[in-house]
Amino acid sequence: MLKSASKHYLRAMIATLTRALPKGAQEAILDGVVDGTDRFQSFQRIGSQLGVESVSVRGLNGLVWGSLLDYWVLGRYASRRRWATHTLDLFNQLFSNGGGTFLDIGANIGLTLFPVAQNAQVQCYGFEPEPRNFAYLTLGFQANCPHGNVVLKQLALFDRKDVLEFELSDSNFGDHRIRVMKEAKGVFEEGSRTTISVTADRLDEVLAGHQLRRPLGIKIDTQGAEPSIFRGGEETIGSADLVSLEFAPYLMKRMGGDVDAELQTLAARFSEGAVALGESDELPQWRSIASVVEQLAAHWRNPEIATTYFDVLVRK
Repeated sequence: MLKSASKHYLRAMIATLTRALPKGAQEAILDGVVDGTDRFQSFQRIGSQLGVESVSVRGLNGLVWGSLLDYWVLGRYASRRRWATHTLDLFNQLFSNGGGTFLDIGANIGLTLFPVAQNAQVQCYGFEPEPRNFAYLTLGFQANCPHGNVVLKQLALFDRKDVLEFELSDSNFGDHRIRVMKEAKGVFEEGSRTTISVTADRLDEVLAGHQLRRPLGIKIDTQGAEPSIFRGGEETIGSADLVSLEFAPYLMKRMGGDVDAELQTLAARFSEGAVALGESDELPQWRSIASVVEQLAAHWRNPEIATTYFDVLVRK
């Protein structure tokens, strides 16, 4: 079972996100998500006693593999059997008339990549630097992607070609991160995490010479590396028709990326966008890109933002 304080916090957070729903629907979501993660934690205990290291879960996003230790990604998918529903709807709509190209930057175990790849007319690229996640991504690719339209690259995207230090979370396999600040302990005690080395390169360099079929959709979820990815991929990202990205001020400040360059690219290359609290998977409320950039800049400057993060959509 979750510790009572953690369970109380989780219920409070979900109640805030679902406050606009009827009370009965809100309670159903609360019970389903919280009790579902409780069940996964019980499954983790039993599995660890039996020596289980990896498991597969089948849901609406496909059959995916992951670590039994991964409470926050695989565990949530096991509990919900779905992932990023509204965002995926937008990408599927983008590619519904003749396909295109999809870049999944921070592909993790494939929960976004595999559903998009079901459209055989979409050329997909999945970028995931962490070896264990990449192995799970490869297993899922073999199970979910029969059309020959997916290229997987075990690579971190950044603002330069380099070998980078990469820190690993032991319970959230979606929270592995490039490490730049070597001394700071961090809110999540990141300074004590195990690290490995990963190869990095610039997106514009990696895709140089590739003819990317239009329209172009991009998902970027890289735990604070987004500003550096924008600097290394300004032409590619700026040419996209639809971009989904995470905006996490704490993580970006810890990594020291140039957020102004990211915001300038958004303002100059897109016409409208939407911002939602992270992981809420809300229906997008589209508005002018100037308004979106102003909101993100305010979040960046806000000293009380703590570890709150946001899901951002932008389009031409």
